Amino acid sequence: MNKKQLVEAYARAIREHSASVFVGAGLSIPAGYPNWDTLIETIKETARVPDSVTDAPLAAQYAVNELSEDYFHKLLLEKFNGVVDKGVPSSLKALMDLPLSEYWTTNYDTLLERAGDAYKTTRIVADKGYSLPIDPAAEKRITKMHGSLTLGPIKDAKWESDVVITRSDYEAYEVSHPLIWAQLRALFLTTSFLFLGFSFDDPNVGVLLRLSRSLNPGLARREHYALMRRPTEEDEGRAFDLRVEDLRTSGIHVGVITDYAEIDEILNDLTRRAKQPNVFVSGSWEDPIAEEAKKFGEHIGARLYDLNLQMSSFAGPAGRAVAQGMYQAMRAVDKYDAAKIQFFFRRQDGKEAPVLPRRMGSAFYTEMTEEAMRDSVLAQSTAMIVIGGGARTAKEVERALSLGIPVIPVGIAGGLGKKLLDEKKPSDLGLEDAGASEWSSLSKDSVSVATAVQSIIQLTT
Repeated sequence: MNKKQLVEAYARAIREHSASVFVGAGLSIPAGYPNWDTLIETIKETARVPDSVTDAPLAAQYAVNELSEDYFHKLLLEKFNGVVDKGVPSSLKALMDLPLSEYWTTNYDTLLERAGDAYKTTRIVADKGYSLPIDPAAEKRITKMHGSLTLGPIKDAKWESDVVITRSDYEAYEVSHPLIWAQLRALFLTTSFLFLGFSFDDPNVGVLLRLSRSLNPGLARREHYALMRRPTEEDEGRAFDLRVEDLRTSGIHVGVITDYAEIDEILNDLTRRAKQPNVFVSGSWEDPIAEEAKKFGEHIGARLYDLNLQMSSFAGPAGRAVAQGMYQAMRAVDKYDAAKIQFFFRRQDGKEAPVLPRRMGSAFYTEMTEEAMRDSVLAQSTAMIVIGGGARTAKEVERALSLGIPVIPVGIAGGLGKKLLDEKKPSDLGLEDAGASEWSSLSKDSVSVATAVQSIIQLTT
């Protein structure tokens, strides 16, 4: 599965309110935290566990056997207390900003909790957490599947609950943590998980496989997704491919990346695609093209209705024309929905609020400045259409692109729309997937342009 397919599939699960996320140690590394190998590296030396023992839970088991469990956990805690915390990684912040309610992690650190400081969260660190009353005000729930450090500065952290790290801990998990395991099994059946921060060296991948294979194959279940980096060495690459196929047959589809830096880009794309599809329309025109441009805008509006999309605008000529087309399309089938068309107006000193030429859609009046209203409305958009337009539309395009919102320019009314077509490439406007025929059609002056706009919107929302 390529990255684009993964984003489309998981974003659809988010919009359907049937998505969860599972975070592994890889997402904590940018903050200065150790991976599995470095976590127990010095402890292995202290316990004289040879380097040939590469299975982390087994190495931890040998160390516990040699040193005692209490001493092992003391050394483990010292490893965390010595971390120089570099702050919460952007990837974790982006994850917590997704419209999700269920977050799972095998990490002991509290970076995920810190990333979600802006939200009301319920934090589960042991089985008893699932037996307590649910907080109805909580927006998100974080389950620390393998235990946790206490909240607060890492140098002062203690173990808040028993940790799962040794081979015997893993083997006894379903018995020692029956409520957490049952909850995970239920979510595995009813929601689509996205697994981030895992590699095939991570022993928790084995937990995922065991979980998936423990479920009745006859039960309907959701598809799951993971992002993993492909190794560069040929032999390791072959082993990676075999493991990817093993996960796929277990219902977990792997999106392959070449660099961990791609994760932030993918999460930004997910953030946009997880929104309910909303197209922002901007632009204006003057005579003698006005009547032709207006009719064209109405054609686009009808196509937006065919795609079951919502549109918003600041009620300029292009926005009103597209809204009129949507309005007529809805009326034609007697399915008028005012929420599908949204006009936004800001307060202007000494001026009355404008009155729309006909009652259609929903009008929102705000005390925001022009800049604040632009930012607020565009942040809720998944694509932007530009028909004509001048300096004000140019500011809206600049802001949309900075938010990762693809911009679809149309040349029929001249102005900024034509300028963008003449001077920019599809990739400059966030339209990497736009085909050559669709892109060239945007500069034409016939109804085929509306078809091209429809095709491109289907690729970007």
